[in-house]
Amino acid sequence: MNKAILKVLTFCFGLFIFTTATSSTAQPAVPPTPQDGATWRRFSNNNGPLSAEMFIISKAQLEEFEKPSNEVVNLTPLVEAHVGDIVAIKVLFNGAGVSPTNTFDVTYDIRFVAPNGELYDDFHKENMPAYIGPTANLDAIYDNIMSIPHIRFEPHDAAGAYRVEVTLRDNVSGRKIGMTKSITLIK
Repeated sequence: MNKAILKVLTFCFGLFIFTTATSSTAQPAVPPTPQDGATWRRFSNNNGPLSAEMFIISKAQLEEFEKPSNEVVNLTPLVEAHVGDIVAIKVLFNGAGVSPTNTFDVTYDIRFVAPNGELYDDFHKENMPAYIGPTANLDAIYDNIMSIPHIRFEPHDAAGAYRVEVTLRDNVSGRKIGMTKSITLIK
């Protein structure tokens, strides 16, 4: 038999085996734990395998999250803003628990606090979906794609440091992480 035909047949047989093995009905994935030798991508906020980070970015930077997963996301976190600026709050996480049906259920609460310590424009939302649904990659980094809060600074807003407080909840494992960031409105 010709070597070229043999290579093609070998490739097709390998592809058939791979497709058959990956398309069979698999048991729900069990999330790896550190003692299983998993290597978690760690953010600065952790609770067991759950790891998270919050960023205050310009609304224009949300386009970075539309890149294919193999491209680098470039973020420039904001520490200052001006009247008219629109900022977005991004929450990134990984290591969430997985349900028996191979899904995530991650939500978050958010508060936006003005320089005087009061809620900014009654901005307090609870149980916002970060990511609820099926997962194909337990070690991937996920974000709050399902609900991204935006804040626009208005002329009547007081100058000073505004605080964003987020509590991320993994409703499968019961773990939660609190995070706080500040942004200063310059007038």
